[in-house]
Amino acid sequence: VKETAGSAANLRLLQENYISVAISQTDMIDEAVKSGNSDFSALSALYTEYCQIVVRDDSEIKTVSDLRGKTVSVGEEESGTAQNASRILSAYGISDNLLKTRNMNYTKAAEALKNGEIDAMFVTAGIQTSVIESLAKELPIRFLQVEGNALSILTDSYDFYDAAVIPAGTYTGQDADVATIGVKSVLLVGNKISENAAYTLTKELYEHASDLQYAMPLSLELSLDGITVPLHPGAKKYYQEAGIEIPSGM
Repeated sequence: VKETAGSAANLRLLQENYISVAISQTDMIDEAVKSGNSDFSALSALYTEYCQIVVRDDSEIKTVSDLRGKTVSVGEEESGTAQNASRILSAYGISDNLLKTRNMNYTKAAEALKNGEIDAMFVTAGIQTSVIESLAKELPIRFLQVEGNALSILTDSYDFYDAAVIPAGTYTGQDADVATIGVKSVLLVGNKISENAAYTLTKELYEHASDLQYAMPLSLELSLDGITVPLHPGAKKYYQEAGIEIPSGM
């Protein structure tokens, strides 16, 4: 297991054969394919990642528009978070020169937010993200909503973004739903992986789905949801055996 900066880094390392299996967001997969990086295949859709924008509860920042002129962690370089942050800010008419961005991992960003060194942090991850919950237990926080015209711009412009809601009570002190966008994550393998290995990986994933239910809820019925690249032949074999209808072209 290798720790990376995120989706874009995972795709690059997969292309370079430095890693064999990776998780990436569908928006980053789409961008990689358009840039000519397509030496990978899908095993399964995984879960929805939520774009979560966190500020201190005592902050004067009430909306995404209020981030103008502020210092904001937009995630690490080569991460899906950085891509999501850029697109969300653009939808609100905020270009890079209208705020100070910092490329920080989530742990460092949370510490910086707690210490008042930054004004907000972007996190794209499954809800109940541990670093956010830990921060919420140390000091009151709030979430900025992605809504209205900006939400429409994002969901209309990009097929892989959907309107999403972080339910009230997801985090300590969060007493209201939060509107945002969600993006699917997908489990990928390099095309050099054998059919047997890909079949076994996919089979093991779903045979042990109940063991992963808390950290990564999986549904065989939604296993192909949001996938825009071809399935590996080994994964396709497993789904055919499981009676899952595979769309043409996948």
